[in-house]
Amino acid sequence: MPHIRKFSQAHTYIFAFTTALIAIALLYISNFFMSKSNGRLDYNLNGIITYLVPLIFVFVIYVSITNIKYVTFNKKGILKGFFLGWPFMCLGLYNIIGLFRGPIPLSSPRIEKIFFFTIIMVLVGIFEEFLCRGIILNSLVNKLNSTKAGLIKAVILSSFIFGLGHLVNLIVSPNLIISTLSQIIYTTLHGILFAAIYLRCKNIWSVVLLHAVYDWLVKVSGIFHAVSISATPVDISPLLGIVNILFALPFALVGLFLLRKVAIENIDKSVSTIKSM
Repeated sequence: MPHIRKFSQAHTYIFAFTTALIAIALLYISNFFMSKSNGRLDYNLNGIITYLVPLIFVFVIYVSITNIKYVTFNKKGILKGFFLGWPFMCLGLYNIIGLFRGPIPLSSPRIEKIFFFTIIMVLVGIFEEFLCRGIILNSLVNKLNSTKAGLIKAVILSSFIFGLGHLVNLIVSPNLIISTLSQIIYTTLHGILFAAIYLRCKNIWSVVLLHAVYDWLVKVSGIFHAVSISATPVDISPLLGIVNILFALPFALVGLFLLRKVAIENIDKSVSTIKSM
């Protein structure tokens, strides 16, 4: 679809924000309708179907501004991505250790529950990385890549859009104001590291799998808890919100450090060749 590619080049900022807005809106609308299924579908199957329409939209836009060959799974750079993403792995493993050492009773979930949970985490990784790094970051890099400062600006702006997408959580839980605001900031900081890893590895699947594994490690506790922690979400304190942000700050610093060895060469007006020096 050449008109989409031309629009992304001529109106990059509008394209980036609009694409993110539409993708997130589709995800929210899909989730809303699936939640109204009244138990006609399995809960885990609901989670998978929720991502189908948003993923189709993201893939169509991604292929329109790049090339369909970049959607094909490529194992090159996967291990490098996990190596460079060591802060995510450390935090994820810390969460696993805390899961088994915590005071909350644990249950033994069924294999199919773990399977569906894993599939959903992979879909989350695909959706967020193809949207935020594959589409938004690439578009901004193509516009701002003339200098190192421009590259950093593209990384920070795309990461901010990634973080801002979590603002939709206020629609579901309007009482979680501090939790959501702190999440916007710390996911922005996380996004800087994801972006740097993508630029260093030159393979979108390196960050897709890293993102999926990280989310799995930090969220898997929910399927092992024998009892519900809280029926109604409770907002965190301002102090805890600040602590969450401070813990995420090193992620951004590592990301900026990794960017020092990234150079950009445009082989045409729509696709960036990312080359590690």
